[in-house]
Amino acid sequence: MQGSWGIGFLLSSALYGLFYSYLGWRGLLMIGILPALLIIYIRIFVKEPEVWVENRRQQTLQHREMRTTLFSIFKLDLLGNTLTTCMMMASAFVIYYANYALFATHLQLDLRLSPALVALPIALANAGLFISAILWGWVADRIGRRWAIATPAALGLPVAFLYLLAQDYTWIVVGFALQGMFAWGGLWSGMPAYLSERFPTEVRATAVAFCFHQGRSGAA
Repeated sequence: MQGSWGIGFLLSSALYGLFYSYLGWRGLLMIGILPALLIIYIRIFVKEPEVWVENRRQQTLQHREMRTTLFSIFKLDLLGNTLTTCMMMASAFVIYYANYALFATHLQLDLRLSPALVALPIALANAGLFISAILWGWVADRIGRRWAIATPAALGLPVAFLYLLAQDYTWIVVGFALQGMFAWGGLWSGMPAYLSERFPTEVRATAVAFCFHQGRSGAA
């Protein structure tokens, strides 16, 4: 599921490389809005999982509905998990924004590459992200979530120099494509499972949402 993010990123980079010169950023923005219309289909035809519906029915019948507040994740028994998870997500997003999300800007403004040349390494990196997310997910089930996140993150450190300091376009493409398989496909593919498993069921949705978006806003 997490790897599918790479497919969307790949498609957007392909659209940029092929159509930016003709449509401009406003045209691409309008194309990007179109998938939101799928919400109508999802809302009408995609049903809730049967196990969730039955669980809610049982909770209602037995008066066991669980309501938790945001402040519950800051109680002493969960505070350590909350703070360390926030730190982890903030550091992951700093890396993401600095040398992944802003990489196209570097290629455009600093190296003054054409849209097609900007799009190629980004498309390849996200193809690698999708493929490697499957691999690192498999690894995570065998050696644990932390090692499956830390190992590709460590591999991504030296790889960053291949594309961030390079002037030769070939090294930029090769380095960024490899990074898609390490710091992105590996580092990020394990996040949903790891975040969910750090918190008990009663506060899981609240805790994961808060820690994830705290990291996003802090890094921004």
